[in-house]
Amino acid sequence: MMLESKPDVDNLRGYLNSIRDAPATIEYQYDPDATKECNAIYKHLETSPDLKFIWRFLKPFVRGNIVYAPNTTIIRRVMSRIRRYTASPKISNFTKEQNYLKIDPKVYKSALENLEYIIKLYESQIGSNNGILSTVLDNAFKPSVQKAHDLLISYQEEIREFSSERLTSIRKQLSEVLKCYTSITLEHFATEKEAEARSMALSEKNELLAQITFENSRDDILDPFVRYKIR
Repeated sequence: MMLESKPDVDNLRGYLNSIRDAPATIEYQYDPDATKECNAIYKHLETSPDLKFIWRFLKPFVRGNIVYAPNTTIIRRVMSRIRRYTASPKISNFTKEQNYLKIDPKVYKSALENLEYIIKLYESQIGSNNGILSTVLDNAFKPSVQKAHDLLISYQEEIREFSSERLTSIRKQLSEVLKCYTSITLEHFATEKEAEARSMALSEKNELLAQITFENSRDDILDPFVRYKIR
């Protein structure tokens, strides 16, 4: 399938000026469809002087809609493919990490016990009458073993704090944040005029990602050459 596009030229300078001239204090409109946490994030992004410029560009990609026309069977099939690339990101359930947390303490405990035995062995040899062996053990081997021993003790203390319950808590927090990234919504209309009216309403909230109009489409056949407009 070959696509022939007729992109509109955006007035970038005017767009940048509209952002620059926007009031410093913006009253955020609470979104009842979003969670309390997401509303807090959106409010911070929209009202912060340092972030509102960047958010103005990113918002359509995070919360935007794609409006298209006409609403025919073949066009819906084309647009359904686009939906595959706009799904919300997912996070793992940290199963592997939780399993490692269960195994690691046992392995490190065993290693720690072995190191403690080696340290005691060194100390017993150092206290012997073999001066050369005592010097070699004390200067070459014992400091490295003692350092490894101390690191293992420090690791054990950290692993107690970073438990599987904490991983679960982190996952829940990340899930709440990712909910604020909504999948791109596809809205279809019978005519380009109806799509334009909806696009204007979305533009006022900066929630329009694109408006696509297919000009020479038929209901059940996709022509080899498809003419479309993107705004």
